[in-house]
Amino acid sequence: MTDREALIQALTQLDPTALEEVVNTAYRQRDNTRSTAPASPSNHATPEQIAQWLTQRHLSTDAAIELAVYLPTGAPDNEIRLLEVNRFLRSSGTDAIEPLDFTPEWNFPYRVFVADITADQWDRAQENPGAILPAGWELGDHKIFKRG
Repeated sequence: MTDREALIQALTQLDPTALEEVVNTAYRQRDNTRSTAPASPSNHATPEQIAQWLTQRHLSTDAAIELAVYLPTGAPDNEIRLLEVNRFLRSSGTDAIEPLDFTPEWNFPYRVFVADITADQWDRAQENPGAILPAGWELGDHKIFKRG
């Protein structure tokens, strides 16, 4: 048995919580050698610049997030909407995507809503956004942010 096969075998023996912790720790250790979280944006940053800063922070601190999508189309001027494709999210059996308020507690100029989705939900959202995205959310001029 190769080292890789032995590693895979050992990982299959872990319960889901332990597996997630091991994978997140491995990603953090690997990412720490590559980069750190970006510096805070200036007070004059655009919503897109702030969305990019937020997504880079999320990508650099949460190994479960594969990519983040900024959705400016249809959002109010004081709101940032993000979809985050989460590799550890399990489908609930419905297509309901629930955005959560992730507005930082400090004096932040925008309300921030983040919806974690599965890779399958992201694929379906690209095919038929109106059928799966929260009411009022549109792909329009979306921007995709990836790790690294």
